[in-house]
Amino acid sequence: MPMRSAVRRSAPFLPAVATAVALSFLSVALPALPAAAAVTERDVLAAARALTFLEHPPRGTVDIGVAVDPADAASVKDADLIRRTIGNGLVIGDLTIHARLISRADVASSEGIGALMIAGGSMDLFREAAAVGRTRQILTVSTDPACVQAALCVMLVKSDPKVQVFVNPRVAEQDGIAFTPTFNLMIKEVP
Repeated sequence: MPMRSAVRRSAPFLPAVATAVALSFLSVALPALPAAAAVTERDVLAAARALTFLEHPPRGTVDIGVAVDPADAASVKDADLIRRTIGNGLVIGDLTIHARLISRADVASSEGIGALMIAGGSMDLFREAAAVGRTRQILTVSTDPACVQAALCVMLVKSDPKVQVFVNPRVAEQDGIAFTPTFNLMIKEVP
């Protein structure tokens, strides 16, 4: 009889144990995203290089839209660093990249860009950039984990302490973005 009583007492704990075990497996399977931080030159260079790993990469000269929220000081600072890093033309292989600053108010109407890098900002800026990426089927990149976690951009790039590229495969598919098999081996997927 005492045995039965012990079993009854432990029964309520079984769901808790099962949940803890399941969560431990999930934490191993899901990549840990880096914390949000200001964009760095290495972030910009890694994002620019990612363009060459697209299944259908741009060739020649391409304008990268840099979506900036003028009301957000951190977004303005990030956008300025992106523009300065790209300078008068960042050359990567046979690709020359130019940065074009696009204010939040003009993101939806921007034309002629081959990709969109989101310089910090708010969820509203991320949503507007996501709509452009989906409509124009261009790569959307951010250094803010919230953008990729909210399924509002294809790629998250972080380079401190090492270069890490996270891709939301669902957003990539919706936006018509595909990467080379080699690049797919280097990225971490975010569900």
